[in-house]
Amino acid sequence: YDVLFEHKMVLNPIAGVVLGFLVLLASGSIWVVVPSLRDKLLLFAISTSLSSCCTAIGVCIFSPVPNTRYMSPVLSLSLISLIGFVAWCWLTVSKKNYLATKIRLATENDELTRGIVNEHAGGRFGQIREGG
Repeated sequence: YDVLFEHKMVLNPIAGVVLGFLVLLASGSIWVVVPSLRDKLLLFAISTSLSSCCTAIGVCIFSPVPNTRYMSPVLSLSLISLIGFVAWCWLTVSKKNYLATKIRLATENDELTRGIVNEHAGGRFGQIREGG
């Protein structure tokens, strides 16, 4: 804690507590509500933000002065959890865009294949598929 206290960011400790709580609320609600989006990166964001909140609560309960050197890791943990949450959001969006592009290309290739087969079958591709 000495190193973090000596090189701490000059912000009110409540900023770290609020940031950690907001990340915990956002990532925790996504984890509970949408199980299909669960990922190791989201779990990392939940864990670090929970660690930040628990550190702040522990310091407030057991320390006579809450603005002590033991409060300095809260902002660092909150920023790490925010970085993890933003990285998870970016990764999720990029995965969805990749899958959407892959599906679109597969559909276009399927339509192109149908057109080529239809030309070679003399325009009877629809009749062949329907059994006529």
